[in-house]
Amino acid sequence: MNASEILPSCTLRPAEPLLPFVSDLTLSFIVPTVGYWLISGVYLMFELFYGVEDYSPLHTPAEKLTRNRATKSHVFYITMRNLVIQNALGWVLARRAGPDLYGCEDRDVAVWAMRLRSLQQWIPSLLALAGIDGKSAASRVSHSMPALAQVLAGGGQAGEFSPFLARWELSLAHLLYYYLVPTMQFVSGYMILDTYQYFAHRMLHQNRWLYRVVHSVHHHLVVPYPWSAFYAHIIEALAVGVGSATLAFTLTGMTLRQGMWFGMGAIFNEINSHTGYDFPLSPGRLLGTSPIFHDLHHQSWGVKYNFGFYTLFWDWLCGTLWMEDEHSMRKYAEGRAMTEKKMANK
Repeated sequence: MNASEILPSCTLRPAEPLLPFVSDLTLSFIVPTVGYWLISGVYLMFELFYGVEDYSPLHTPAEKLTRNRATKSHVFYITMRNLVIQNALGWVLARRAGPDLYGCEDRDVAVWAMRLRSLQQWIPSLLALAGIDGKSAASRVSHSMPALAQVLAGGGQAGEFSPFLARWELSLAHLLYYYLVPTMQFVSGYMILDTYQYFAHRMLHQNRWLYRVVHSVHHHLVVPYPWSAFYAHIIEALAVGVGSATLAFTLTGMTLRQGMWFGMGAIFNEINSHTGYDFPLSPGRLLGTSPIFHDLHHQSWGVKYNFGFYTLFWDWLCGTLWMEDEHSMRKYAEGRAMTEKKMANK
């Protein structure tokens, strides 16, 4: 029996939209955009109505009023412009890729099960390296533990290779296909973003022309705030923002629906990095990139450090890592004191 006789037949068809009045393609851009403002709004409401004194604010209200070189109205305008242009370009690129196709999930699961079966053929050889006869071992447990016998025999039952897929193989393949593979797509996608954005970000600082003309726009904000995350020159917004997202989406083979939630995760990370507050349950703390990590980069004395966004890996490897320490906290304190003094002298 060949593989085509084992695999179930199927017919690919475009996926039904999640919402009847809008396509998944359009929804995949609406959700992250709306999410950007909703998440930013949550942070803003928290700051306005609950205060943040208990969460180690890095900057005083006086600093927020005086140190930034861009008004909030200008930041809002540039952010909205970037979101519109980024979404328009992303929509065109995604449309060229075509709709998500479904209908062959059972066949795909069976393919993964057959891969598991193929891997089992190596088990007897690996056992032989330790002086164990896998087929003999399979014979001894064939009645009490048939699934184990199949593995020990190299994918067969008591020494015979079976073309039929066992229930445990299909169950494990189901787990791989629906859970492990998507998880690895997300993880590898964020690794691609982290790598792309680290080196692109560092290049924007290393090249004087790029920094002066392009990246200095974002650094008009010495005291960033949640919805300033996308405040940037349009070249940076497209080359770094759209470029990294498109590369991650393409290389990992995500669907539009996966891309929608992947984009939400990226947006949340960007917003959280620009809050300016050290929340104890900040997701970035798991990987070391808390809001303090990126806020330090926005300071004139920390601008040559902390180019990463998702992990510390590239900053650590390339010697640009500056973690929160006594020296950085002293520099923050000096900045706060200087600003308060200027305000008092007015």
